Amino acid sequence: MITFEPLRESHFPLMLQWLQNPHVKKWWDSEISYTLDSVKEKYIDYTKGYKKAEGLQKPIQAYIICLEGHAVGYIQSYYAYDFPRGYDLIELPESLAAIDMFIGSEAYLSNGIGSKAIEAFLNHYVFPHYRYAFVDPEIENEAAIRSYEKAGFSVIKKTQKSFWMVASQPIVRLSTKDSIALEAVFRKFFLEGDKLWVFGSRADLNRKGGDLDLYIETTLSSIDEAASQKGKFIALLKEKIGDQKIDVVLNVMNFPYKLPIYDVAKNEGIRFL
Repeated sequence: MITFEPLRESHFPLMLQWLQNPHVKKWWDSEISYTLDSVKEKYIDYTKGYKKAEGLQKPIQAYIICLEGHAVGYIQSYYAYDFPRGYDLIELPESLAAIDMFIGSEAYLSNGIGSKAIEAFLNHYVFPHYRYAFVDPEIENEAAIRSYEKAGFSVIKKTQKSFWMVASQPIVRLSTKDSIALEAVFRKFFLEGDKLWVFGSRADLNRKGGDLDLYIETTLSSIDEAASQKGKFIALLKEKIGDQKIDVVLNVMNFPYKLPIYDVAKNEGIRFL
């Protein structure tokens, strides 16, 4: 059974041992020669639930991975946009956690523990608070990539050095990549505070196929502007997710024209944004 213990100062000697192991050091802080003092300097704030960034205390959740009560690795999560990564997370969703982890002991490598730990951590600690989770393993780190894939992550982008991988807990019947695209395109053409529902067959996780039916409530200033944005929205969304049938019901909230489909879409659909 896999469980998670909050990181404590008493774990630091074990962390030092793990961080010195070649299979960890190759991918985790490879340029740092850790001592017990430097482990404490870096991780002591983590035991209190935060990490400093740009002079501010930003929340971070740090845990020791345990298998049948034995400490086997380390995992942490945080809001993906709180800490600089050397590049911008472009067109990724707002509700996005980032996670980092390693299996510390060689004895527990290559037996599926990593992927099981990631999946359990997502379900118990990440998805109750975020819709998506992000990792960016280096391209050469094949073992990590396989573990993330087994835990439900999908590659959404390849950079020169790493893969961007995202996992999600589905609320509608769309792939993770298509869900991200839907959010990004919606935010490009509609206003902050505008709302989006998915209704029809795609709101049912147990069905197959079907059109993508969307209901949008917008506060755009005119019907003509809203119609123009709707057209651009559909065109770009098809470009991102493939040329499939997309039906959009648009409710321009500043105008008192109420259609029965509005209530149907809201009552039978799933609020997406």
